[in-house]
Amino acid sequence: MELTKKEKLEKIIDYVKNNDISAYIIAKNTKISEAGVGKILNKVSTNPHEITVNTIYDYLFPVEKSPITINQKSKNGDNIIGQKKETDNQQIELLNKEIELYKKEIELLKLENKLLKQKK
Repeated sequence: MELTKKEKLEKIIDYVKNNDISAYIIAKNTKISEAGVGKILNKVSTNPHEITVNTIYDYLFPVEKSPITINQKSKNGDNIIGQKKETDNQQIELLNKEIELYKKEIELLKLENKLLKQKK
């Protein structure tokens, strides 16, 4: 079941707050302005566009696409599950590697944020 815009906003705000992620980092990776992201995170913007919320949500919580159904056939009637499954597995592996890189980036950004706070 898909989350509502309100549920996504709550999840975004909680996640960002708990993981010390800045509006700058989200803006840098989503093409949404830093000011716009900041307004959403600070609850100044109470009803942001759904596409904006989805963009931020998809950046913070990447998901794999739904698998194809077992009954899917090619134009000549051959079952394409075997062909598609290999491609899907490769894509899943790449996405998992990308997720791990994002996790490492988040950890580095947390450390950078702590160091910057200590300098003040």
